[in-house]
Amino acid sequence: MAYNEVNYSSKKAEGLVHSSFEKEGWDTYWTLTVWKNKDCMKAFRNKGSHLKAMKISRNMADELEYINWEADHIPAWSECKERLHKNFGRNL
Repeated sequence: MAYNEVNYSSKKAEGLVHSSFEKEGWDTYWTLTVWKNKDCMKAFRNKGSHLKAMKISRNMADELEYINWEADHIPAWSECKERLHKNFGRNL
């Protein structure tokens, strides 16, 4: 499953406010999405291209990590990575 297919379907997803993709090094990929509400996020996460990609990713990736929180702003990548690393007990 290509990233582009999931990215394309997310941009059409109901409730999507913002999406961004970042590559770090040659084997680390980050995806940031901001949703109108948790129900919209879960509806996208649990079906279609995203669900298929996550099932395939489990067989290919060394690690799959995620974090979510409610905010009144679109977070910067630095904030997202800081929260993710703190949640998984790593230093940046």
